[in-house]
Amino acid sequence: MIDFQKIIKDEKYVPDNEYGEYWVKFDKLGIKAKKLEFLQTYDFIDGNDDFKNKNYDRFVEMLEEFYVNAYGGKDNIKRIHYIEEPLDEYLQMEYYTYLIDEKYGQEIRVTKDRSLFPKRVYDFVLFENGNLFVLDFGNNDSWNGAWHITNAEKIKEVESWFDKVFEQSENFKSMLKPNKYIIKKLKKLGAIL
Repeated sequence: MIDFQKIIKDEKYVPDNEYGEYWVKFDKLGIKAKKLEFLQTYDFIDGNDDFKNKNYDRFVEMLEEFYVNAYGGKDNIKRIHYIEEPLDEYLQMEYYTYLIDEKYGQEIRVTKDRSLFPKRVYDFVLFENGNLFVLDFGNNDSWNGAWHITNAEKIKEVESWFDKVFEQSENFKSMLKPNKYIIKKLKKLGAIL
């Protein structure tokens, strides 16, 4: 089983704004990435007020605006999200963002199998150009920064573990019974065939 404490030991820590610069740079270059999301909610993301208030028209418009502006075409991410039931409001909202993510090329899997993960898990993003960022959400799930790892052996270990978990996970569409109204809106956008 992977040991994230060993992976981040003695590695460079970068603050959140510096990590953001890496993300924008690599994304603009179209560099492929693998991403693990383990948390059930993220308090640094607060763009779900429309979803909470059942303003689904605006929620869908916001999703499309974001992805057209952010990616303009293709997104090269393989993503795993560990989920627990009952699904909280964040994960219910995330289901619909994943439908848009998929439209732009992401491959998204979910798993409820806790045994696939070590006791202490960190979210991470692994870019194919040899840059691994292990994300630091602290003890209260608020975003702080990331450890930047370029060590080839550590990256190979993380990538191998990710690939195994990805293969054992299922398509994200299995995680929630969809809201028919939002699905209808997303179909009009071409996010769902």
